[in-house]
Amino acid sequence: MTDIIRNGFVGTVIGAVFVSIVFFIGDAMSGPFVVTPPGQSDTVTLGVGNVVVATIMGGVVGTILAIVSSFLPRPRTIFRGLCLVGLLGYAIPPFMSSELFSTGVWLNVMHLGAAVPIVGRLAPGLPERRG
Repeated sequence: MTDIIRNGFVGTVIGAVFVSIVFFIGDAMSGPFVVTPPGQSDTVTLGVGNVVVATIMGGVVGTILAIVSSFLPRPRTIFRGLCLVGLLGYAIPPFMSSELFSTGVWLNVMHLGAAVPIVGRLAPGLPERRG
């Protein structure tokens, strides 16, 4: 289990660095990331701290999913499937809450940029089959 936690930590750090870089590139190219959170009418401008905290939360959730998956019959397959469903489920909301289409695109690039190193570090550490 310590390997899973270590891999989750390393993947999260790599993801946080990547989303920070993408954030600054996107901000320079498209302007500030302005979104309307679900259930609210006021807009919010996202800062780099927001995307880094979201990446850290994703890393924690991914690590917990990896730990739980490690007790199931096909840990790696189940973990990858859960992560794919989660990533696809979070692909639409950025477009629905963004004031500009480009903001939705940049947010999805950041989603992928966070998911790839986190899942990429966690999945290989899980066995294909248990027992």
